[in-house]
Amino acid sequence: MTTSNEGSIPRGNTECEVCGYILNQTELMLQRVNETPVCKAQECRVVLDQKTTMSSVVFQSHLNFQRKLILEKREKKRKRERYVEEIKASEEKENNDLLRSALTNPKVPIDRSTQVLAIPSGLVEISLLKSSRVKRYREHLRRVITEAVQLNNASEVVQDQYFNAYQKSLDVDKRLSANPKLRVLSDKLCTLCQGGCCSEGGDHAYIRTVTIRRYMDSNPELTTEEIFDGYVSKLSDKTVDSSCINQTDKGCALPRVLRSDVCNGFYCDSLKSYQKDYVTSDATPVLVIQRANTNWNRFDPDVENHIVNVEVIERG
Repeated sequence: MTTSNEGSIPRGNTECEVCGYILNQTELMLQRVNETPVCKAQECRVVLDQKTTMSSVVFQSHLNFQRKLILEKREKKRKRERYVEEIKASEEKENNDLLRSALTNPKVPIDRSTQVLAIPSGLVEISLLKSSRVKRYREHLRRVITEAVQLNNASEVVQDQYFNAYQKSLDVDKRLSANPKLRVLSDKLCTLCQGGCCSEGGDHAYIRTVTIRRYMDSNPELTTEEIFDGYVSKLSDKTVDSSCINQTDKGCALPRVLRSDVCNGFYCDSLKSYQKDYVTSDATPVLVIQRANTNWNRFDPDVENHIVNVEVIERG
């Protein structure tokens, strides 16, 4: 694809009118006869839908401006993806170099079949729980409980990005129940991490309407006030700064039955990959490399994600 000095994009009948993307065969087949070609991107379709609401001159000006924004946005996304891939490659090389170095040390109980498992770090600064955080948490609970009580059961909850988290948590529990040693190892790694996945929990703790409605379904004898009080009563006087309101220096203040489906089924990508490839008959220790960042700011360009800890964990 090429652009002229004026920012216009030369196009034939195979290029998107808006962004200049070359349409693939499937997209071409979906085009109606004499229809202005447009790619599958929603942002391009929205722009083209406005064509009939403007004069040709006004629309052309609007099109040029929106095209510029769309292309800039996509280039920014591509740069971000390249940056992330570079960080991943750099960290993987550093991890492998460390493994090779450890293999030459007779005091380190590993061999060439040992796997490297990189984990993040949780935030650890503890402070008194602020009343403003408690207020926001209480308001959030009131809202989702009010929404939940209007439904007959969890199946009526409007599906969003968190709806399928419950099934995922069941799948994870099933896998770990079938491999008790894997559960023990996973718990060890999460304890070592200290909540690197909890930092985005904020004052909502990922508790959604579906969380409350499913808890109501399992405990029909409880009133809404009892459910509300059950959550609020678990708050600790001290909590981890800039993390989930329920994260303390001893872990999550909520019992698993009150936690969100997201929390109950979540493991960082590296641990999920390890769990997926876990071989019961293999008793090789795991070389754990822990890095400074949390699970969510790993690719933050303003924070160096350096290695803070290396441990060998026996599989048992």
